[in-house]
Amino acid sequence: RACWSALLYKVVPVELPAQCSTDRTLILLPHADLIGHLINGIHWFLPIVWSVHVELGGPSKIALAVVDSGWVEQQFGSAGASFDSKNFENRSHPRFFLQLLRFLSDTPVVYSSELAQHKICYRKAVWGFLQLSAHKDQQAWSPTDGAALYQQAMQMWIGASSIIRREVVADQFVSGINRRVSSVSQVVASDSRLLKVLVIQRTKTRRIENLQAVEVILATFPAEFGFSTVVVVAGEEGTVGWQQMPALQQIALARQADILVGPGGNELGLVAFARFGAWVVELVPPPIALQNASYELAYCAHED
Repeated sequence: RACWSALLYKVVPVELPAQCSTDRTLILLPHADLIGHLINGIHWFLPIVWSVHVELGGPSKIALAVVDSGWVEQQFGSAGASFDSKNFENRSHPRFFLQLLRFLSDTPVVYSSELAQHKICYRKAVWGFLQLSAHKDQQAWSPTDGAALYQQAMQMWIGASSIIRREVVADQFVSGINRRVSSVSQVVASDSRLLKVLVIQRTKTRRIENLQAVEVILATFPAEFGFSTVVVVAGEEGTVGWQQMPALQQIALARQADILVGPGGNELGLVAFARFGAWVVELVPPPIALQNASYELAYCAHED
């Protein structure tokens, strides 16, 4: 498969025993290509979900193996290589997408680093994954509409797992880990249409400086058109809060939102899990340059 891995891996040919599984396809996922920000991970995760259900026969016909060992250390020179376990998710510290892999197959996910004492054998396997790309560096792939693929992938993924369905149905627009219900949320009448608004806040760069005023606008303006509004603010606890909030709850929160509002950034990548027809308002600060600064330090506020 057309997978541009960030590492070189050493492959050793072996003779396959007769007992190899023939009813499943093993999907080999290079770990180096699975780590990164949420907004990067969506580009590989949802296409894999789609491929599992459309191309490979569904969860009962595949097995997953994360290749987190066996890279060629010589490519790094004399210094060698070691995995940055502090900043990136791994087998012992799954954060977001590695938590979700277990919902793609009805067999446990295996990691190559834990296979020292035993081996697994499959007659059919694929390496890596295809992505929707505007670049010409990948082989032809039938899906071309990214939004449609993401929606199809989500529908099939939810339909195949009772755990995911239960999480998506459970009301996430309540105060909890990494989120709070705004005190300005308004219920016009018991029979009014309920509008669920999710506001993503950041704690450092590109944070919403006048958050309280934004909450008031989002709660009161729809009321003029007969909507009840529930405004939930997520992300005020920063990275720690997102890490404490289970991945499925984050997805369900985005899935239940009618409107998502937030600064451009990693957290707004949850938009990929939103329902078809939901609205997204991305707050983008003007481009600025700061002396002696190696990254953008902007706030979503206007100053004369």
